[in-house]
Amino acid sequence: MKKILTLSIALLMTTTMSFAASTYGNALKNAIKQDIQNAKQETKEAIKKDIQNKTQAQNNAAAQKKAEKIKQIDTKLTNLNKELKEVKNSKNITETERTIKVRSLERQIEFCEKQKAALQ
Repeated sequence: MKKILTLSIALLMTTTMSFAASTYGNALKNAIKQDIQNAKQETKEAIKKDIQNKTQAQNNAAAQKKAEKIKQIDTKLTNLNKELKEVKNSKNITETERTIKVRSLERQIEFCEKQKAALQ
């Protein structure tokens, strides 16, 4: 009787340990899968965010360059308009020289205005 009782207890113990080991293994496997999925998702989100930040930084840099170019063109236009006004009001040059300079300055002004319009 003691042998049967000992045998049944040993069988019960091995069955319980086997069941515990298999459920622990499955739980561990599922936890590892979940961790891997979470890591993939976090990596994807981080990459998307990095791409968005990079694109935004490039857009900001392009906007700054564009604003700087427009500012330079405005400065050039202001100087050309002043020079045009001076040439038109100048009394020390001949009418032919005045016409040539005025036309040259007007062409430069038109070119600058086209550049500015293309940037905007």
